[in-house]
Amino acid sequence: MRPAWKRKLATSRFVKRAVAEEAARNGRKTKLTPRFLTGMALFGLSNLLAWPLIGLLGILAARRNQPALFAVGSPIAYGVSTLVFFLGIVLAGKDGLRFLRSLVYRGVARFHARHLAALGEEAGRAESGSATGPED
Repeated sequence: MRPAWKRKLATSRFVKRAVAEEAARNGRKTKLTPRFLTGMALFGLSNLLAWPLIGLLGILAARRNQPALFAVGSPIAYGVSTLVFFLGIVLAGKDGLRFLRSLVYRGVARFHARHLAALGEEAGRAESGSATGPED
């Protein structure tokens, strides 16, 4: 018995669209301008900046027995990270959003090919009535 969530995911509209668009997108590339690369670097830096710093603030607050350090410092770190993220969005522009979307679609298409393709085919046969059931 295969998990039901895998079958549902394999037949979802998003996965079907991602697989179809990834196949159509092969060959098209995003222009790697300095502005685009800076924006994408800021996307990555925003996550690398906030979460380790928030963890470090939590450890420092616990060791020094000063919960205010974490209570005040974490929202500030998260806010700075969010500002860096939005600056990355502005710099990368539409190309950056298209690039991130294509990365997500590429990842979904690869996951589908490795883990869900057979389930999607089984569900398609079942919907069309051509699937055979277990024989007794």
